[in-house]
Amino acid sequence: FDPVPSHCIPVVQSDFAATFLLQRHGLSAGLVLVLAQIVVTVLGAVAALKLLSRRSRDIVAGAADLGLATLALGFITLQALQWTLAWSNAFGLLPVMGQPMTWLSTATSHLLFMAIPAIVVMVLTFRLGTMQQETVSFRWVPRP
Repeated sequence: FDPVPSHCIPVVQSDFAATFLLQRHGLSAGLVLVLAQIVVTVLGAVAALKLLSRRSRDIVAGAADLGLATLALGFITLQALQWTLAWSNAFGLLPVMGQPMTWLSTATSHLLFMAIPAIVVMVLTFRLGTMQQETVSFRWVPRP
């Protein structure tokens, strides 16, 4: 009949991940997490904007760059809003009943439908955004 501390309840670990982190590891861990979230957001935005600013001679490659950069900026915005909601929930600024925090929470459906597609898009964005040399693909057989 011992009461269970609030940070040991499983729903706290998935829906109130920021509160769980602060309760378990203190303010310094929370500050490290906020800094890491800011760094991820800024790096993703820089890679997407670099991809947007690249001009290609090939119309298909240019459209692919534009589409991937748009997806990456969408995921960056979605993550920033998700983190804002989670931190606002942890500090009582918004009346939200449980909000998982990406990359920290154990909410499997959130990870499956938000985090994994974000990983795929961001890996492609970083990969294509850091390419220096443009590759032009031929759509016909070159004449000898």
